[in-house]
Amino acid sequence: MAGLLDNTVGGILEQMAERFPDHDALVYPDRGLRYTYAEFDALCDRVARGLLGMGIKKGEHIAIWATNVPEWVILQFASAKIGAVLVTVNTSYKSSELEYVLDQSDSCALFLVSGFKDTDYVET
Repeated sequence: MAGLLDNTVGGILEQMAERFPDHDALVYPDRGLRYTYAEFDALCDRVARGLLGMGIKKGEHIAIWATNVPEWVILQFASAKIGAVLVTVNTSYKSSELEYVLDQSDSCALFLVSGFKDTDYVET
């Protein structure tokens, strides 16, 4: 296994999938969701290909505006696999704060859930 400075987040996931393919990697019991390292790595690879297909390139910033959902974790690893930078948006932000974060981060895409608490993210 490579040292910490010689590796990437995506690379570490791939190593874990090789070493422990049948061990749990991502579990959300309340959703009945359970991915092994092999399944999770394959899913992150598919999402990474999707990001590339959207035109997202290494070094570009993508934002996520979501609560603790499995898709957040998947996007985190998928973006790492292609070298994109994941920018997290506070779930309590309103439109002016969202606009500021997106402008300051130079995000080229925003991934979001439908909303949280009293904020409709899609409408915002």
